[in-house]
Amino acid sequence: MSLRQIVRSKESKQSGQSIALPCLSRVPYRLQCLLVVLGFSLKMASQTGGVKPFPIEGRVGRVRERLTGMTDEEREWRKKWLKDQELSPREPVAVPEVLNPIRRAYRMPLDKIFTALVPVLGQDRAVKARWWTGKALLTIFGVYCVHYYFKYNANDWTRRGGWRVIKSRSAVYPGDPGFPKLSDRSKPSDYADAGFKNSPI
Repeated sequence: MSLRQIVRSKESKQSGQSIALPCLSRVPYRLQCLLVVLGFSLKMASQTGGVKPFPIEGRVGRVRERLTGMTDEEREWRKKWLKDQELSPREPVAVPEVLNPIRRAYRMPLDKIFTALVPVLGQDRAVKARWWTGKALLTIFGVYCVHYYFKYNANDWTRRGGWRVIKSRSAVYPGDPGFPKLSDRSKPSDYADAGFKNSPI
């Protein structure tokens, strides 16, 4: 529900109505204050459809409660509950992940490779190897992109754009070898040449 819809519903209905929000912590604080000023009472939307949740394991889910004594009905209930925790032969069910076409396209090569390696590596190891291989390839690709940029597209005297790399002079203190270390720039043309003097042209 947008703010415009909320204000329109406020104008058409009487004050004091409440708004059920899916997650109150995700609503911006200023919007919460505005809704309160308009007369709305904010409350969290129920995740159980308005029914109070309760554990089906019951009282005997705690060890202390079981040590105090259990009735025959509670023992039967506990037995059924433990039996329900056993997985059937078809469980756990692998729910296929739904991806958009772009993600399916760039994930397809590694998916094909590691799907074929599942009988050799096992499902768990194949999934982990697939994840680490993808991240390693993306990292290597990123390093190569940065290296290529600074090698061929850095700022120099031939272009106005690009990042300019400036190296600081190393500090030399009294008593260090080479003190005093004078600047290697002796002429005005040595400053801000952007690599012009080292150009092969």
